[in-house]
Amino acid sequence: MGIHYLFECKSCGYSCEVSGGDDCGMIARTTTIICYKCKELHDVVTSEKPWEEQVVEVETLKCPKSKRHKAKKWEHPGPCPKCGQIMKRGVETCLWD
Repeated sequence: MGIHYLFECKSCGYSCEVSGGDDCGMIARTTTIICYKCKELHDVVTSEKPWEEQVVEVETLKCPKSKRHKAKKWEHPGPCPKCGQIMKRGVETCLWD
């Protein structure tokens, strides 16, 4: 079962609900990305076969808003996409499967 957390930046006020790195449910594996164009964090599906171990190629990580946006893997603790300060992980907001 995957978990989403509330991540907040105390410096600029940006907040989002993502896993904060690699995560796995019964129907998919996900990872969190930072999009440099949108200046947002997103969780993206890396596999629809979560029972198989998988190495994710960095080049395959794409922003869900546009495949042309430059994005890379993001893990907590990591920088805020808006201002660059370290994001704080807060409470669990969602269990997903």
